[in-house]
Amino acid sequence: MTNKPIQDFPSLAEVENEVEKQSAAQEKAQARSRRPWTRYPTIALLILALGLTVLQLLPRGAAAPANGTGGVAGQVVNQSLTPIPAEVYILQTENVTTADSSGAFTLSSVPEGPQELMVSYGGVGYSTRVTIERGKTFNVGQIRVQETMLPPEQ
Repeated sequence: MTNKPIQDFPSLAEVENEVEKQSAAQEKAQARSRRPWTRYPTIALLILALGLTVLQLLPRGAAAPANGTGGVAGQVVNQSLTPIPAEVYILQTENVTTADSSGAFTLSSVPEGPQELMVSYGGVGYSTRVTIERGKTFNVGQIRVQETMLPPEQ
């Protein structure tokens, strides 16, 4: 039996070359389909880093009240409406002041929401509930503190 070349069929070298081309094309297509999924986290991290950098560069207003704070103002008097220099503070905070000679006081940077305003003078305390709104000063008006009289010494 003799081997005759088959006509119109590619040689073995041509088939191997075509298989290599198709394999390379398939690998390239698979790599392209996977690539966007690997880029998204990187792009998201770059955008986040850029956003945080921009926020750090923005000017901060020194005179603007802190977020979530307001103020309380009023006057402290005794029963005969004489102004008294009482100590005024917000319970469970370090926000404290003393009323001036006219009895006036102002507390700033008070956390917003319901707060307990305390007034202390001469061993007598007074408290009232106030609701602080962001950026506003709540005026409590006059607070009358009843002074106690000590019994005479014998």
